[in-house]
Amino acid sequence: MPSLALYIGELRGFRAYALAFLTGALGVMTFAPFHFLFLLPVCLCVLVWQLDGCQTVRRTIAIAWTFGLGFYGVGLHWMANAFFISGTENIPYLFPLVACLMILLPLFFVIGCVLARRFLWGDGLPRLLALAAAITLTDWCRGHFMADGLPWNIWGNTLTASLPWAQAASLVGVYGLSLVSVTIALLPALFGDGRREARMADKRTRLFVPCAALVLAVAAWLWGAHRINSAPEPEGIAVRIVQPKINQRDKIKGKNINEMANVILRLSFRPDSYGNAPEPDVIIWPEVAIPVAIENESVLREHLAKYMSPGSLLVAGSFRYGADLPKEKSYNSLLVLDDKAETVEHYDKQHLVPFGEYVPYKVFFEKTGLKVLTREGGFRTGTGSRLLELGDFPDAGALICFEVIFSGDIFTPGERPDWLINVSNDAWFGDSIGPWQHLDQAAVRAIEEGLPIARSTNTGISALIDSRGRILAKLGIGERDVLDVRLPPPAPPTVFSRVGDIPMFAGAFLLLLLSAGSRFRKKASE
Repeated sequence: MPSLALYIGELRGFRAYALAFLTGALGVMTFAPFHFLFLLPVCLCVLVWQLDGCQTVRRTIAIAWTFGLGFYGVGLHWMANAFFISGTENIPYLFPLVACLMILLPLFFVIGCVLARRFLWGDGLPRLLALAAAITLTDWCRGHFMADGLPWNIWGNTLTASLPWAQAASLVGVYGLSLVSVTIALLPALFGDGRREARMADKRTRLFVPCAALVLAVAAWLWGAHRINSAPEPEGIAVRIVQPKINQRDKIKGKNINEMANVILRLSFRPDSYGNAPEPDVIIWPEVAIPVAIENESVLREHLAKYMSPGSLLVAGSFRYGADLPKEKSYNSLLVLDDKAETVEHYDKQHLVPFGEYVPYKVFFEKTGLKVLTREGGFRTGTGSRLLELGDFPDAGALICFEVIFSGDIFTPGERPDWLINVSNDAWFGDSIGPWQHLDQAAVRAIEEGLPIARSTNTGISALIDSRGRILAKLGIGERDVLDVRLPPPAPPTVFSRVGDIPMFAGAFLLLLLSAGSRFRKKASE
């Protein structure tokens, strides 16, 4: 391994950048739906050895950016599908947007690598601790400060490959999982340090640290397995999750609306649909289930009032606008309708999709000549999280589309719901890895908060997730059907739901302190 590390560090030119891009791309395979977790140490150790060979900041930037380009370029390629579904007239918007994303997203990774390589690099373990902390902290910044934040494929999500390990998210959140998983994945790089003239003073560290990490990993797995096995069986209200599989191009163009309504009504209320399942207390439709403002459609509401059972509720994704709100500037909302089809609760989406539902940095793009990205349209931003009070049924939290990927920003503090409702329309992304990763991140939110999630999407993947992140029932991509399920109970408030990312920041600070202390001691002894 020392000779391999030396060879990788000495690579130059095209071969070095090709390797960086390839290892970044392979990192995508550690996430859903692949879950090839064994590739995580391979990718990150190769990155460390390449950074070992970087003698200048410029080269460090080039290697880190190329790694990030492979990771984000391959990991988010499925987003382009939305432009092809929406029509050829939108293809010109694709190329400048991809260029912006491929510059901005790897930039966070570059900053982490450059800071670690420039200020805290050295021999052995300290550089690995510094890199793990830097990657985690810059991922946190990506999830909070890029436009409205884009926390897609945080490294901690790789641990959902083993649900017992993923239970640690209830303690430290997904960013804490990221710190742990990246640190452990980097440890095999210790065995490549034999190539250095300045070897570690205590060679036993190479065995002691990985063994300690292995013991920690085994203990975490056993605790997680116990937590999963102690989860109670779902015995709550009867919920019907509807997946209508409505053609996305028709929804965009507003065609065949009556046919769409008939499809979703038949699924929701057909007489033979209940079978052995109990009649549902709550029916859930996906995001913008029918491309209309349901509150303003009197005929549709008459049908709903006719079909709905006494005391039942319908939760539906819908446009929302009124006399004081123009149609072209509506909200992307979630409505709760009673058995008379009257709105009793609503939630307006607060985390809008950049360039899809709003234009971030609009003034900047106009000044730099990229007006193609600043076309008018989009939605208004909601005012914040809301607790949906559902009368005789448990209170719920609402998450529309990718709002479910925002760790720690699920509900207002002090207003903890009993369950979460996530409605989405992943039809934009077809049969790609995107819907699988979306579902996987929803499962991590369930673990973090200790809350079950009922998830309804247009074309998949709809699911019921319990408070331990177990997917109890699901409908695959492209299926048209319903899920009749019982709502699982919530778990007690988790450590993460109480303290948020404080454990992650404390852990990252400790790793940076250990790395800096080792570097300063080495300089003092020279």
